This record gives sequence, C-alpha cells and structure tokens, in this order.
Amino acid sequence: MTKFPFAISHAPDWFDAANDMAIQLANRPQLNDFRPLGWLYTTDTHAKNLDNMVSHLREATGVHDWDGSIGMGVCRHNGHDNFGERFGSPAAIVMLSDHKKESFSILPPLVALSLIHISEPT
Repeated sequence: MTKFPFAISHAPDWFDAANDMAIQLANRPQLNDFRPLGWLYTTDTHAKNLDNMVSHLREATGVHDWDGSIGMGVCRHNGHDNFGERFGSPAAIVMLSDHKKESFSILPPLVALSLIHISEPT
C-alpha cells in the first residue's frame, strides 16, 4: 500500500492549524516528473477560513493544486499505526499525493466560499 505524507492539527485557529501541518510536511520527499496534489479535510470550525488555510499551505509547501472538504468530523489512517477520528472539535488533516504530470485537473469552485452562509453552532 502506498503511504502518503500527511499531517494533522487540532489547533482551533486556522493559521496555527495550517502552520502546524506545513511544519509536519516540511521534509516530505519530492519526486521528479510528478505533480503533487494536496488534500485538505477540516471540521466545520475552519470553514470560514478555508481559503486562507489553502493559501498558507500552498505557499508553505510549494504544492499548487488542492482539493478537499469540510465536514462535522475528520478521520485519518496512515495505513499502519496512526488512525483516529475527530468530531465536535477543531481538526484539520492534509494528505499529499504525487501524480504523473497532466494526469489530473482541478475544476474551479462552483460558488465562491465567501458567498456560502455558514451557520455558527448553537
């Protein structure tokens, strides 16, 4: 099984979470002739700052293309011994995968995140 570099943060502040994950990924191997793709999964705590998180991770990791989602919780598993889930509290997970150049395309968002109403938990 291929193991992807990944990082996790439980920081409640978006910048702290993004910075924490960027530090964890700082020494990841870089493959020639491949194009990295970043996957960002966050709990809804970080929903309003998802654009900021992606921008920070893009600059800190050098990975240009990102995909991911926001949910009530996140799960992780590295294929060996690091696994778990987080619900009802801040969490963000990044995974990086390498692909042959020109083997994927990222479509633009259908709606800007700034136009989406995100209700606060009660």
